[in-house]
Amino acid sequence: MALPADWPTEQDSQRHPLEHADDFLGALQRLIPRTRRHLVIQAPTLDTELLGSADIGDLIGQFIRQSRFCRVQLLFNDADSALAGSHRLITLARRFPSYITLLQAQPDDRQRAAWLIADARALIWRPRERYAEGYACAAAPLAARGLLRDFEDRWARGRPDPRLRQLFL
Repeated sequence: MALPADWPTEQDSQRHPLEHADDFLGALQRLIPRTRRHLVIQAPTLDTELLGSADIGDLIGQFIRQSRFCRVQLLFNDADSALAGSHRLITLARRFPSYITLLQAQPDDRQRAAWLIADARALIWRPRERYAEGYACAAAPLAARGLLRDFEDRWARGRPDPRLRQLFL
């Protein structure tokens, strides 16, 4: 189902169904440029068709360059497939470590759901990473608050994956 032409608007608290990968990509392409300060991402793996796409990497790169206060936090379960090739988000995190932080969840903290919260308000949700259905909601502060509380607990226990570091000689 297509998102309304003016999505996201701050007053739109409706959950808009997303049924295909292209729907999720479209929602991300529209939400990230409207984010002001903070993106929080829960992703079971880094190498999804969404997070691994050049379009999303470019949008996140533009987002962190718009203000010194912009931050991206990404908590993932596994980076194996992303490390097999070039990944725009990993490259950005290496270039801008003060703005983008990638942490691996501890085994007991791993989740199958994939989601993005923008500015503690807008939410794009997918119950399982490779699942084709979910929703986007531009004004979901209560749902976002609950997810962020859980995220912050898991984030505090997360650890950097040493394979994502870059060694300079």
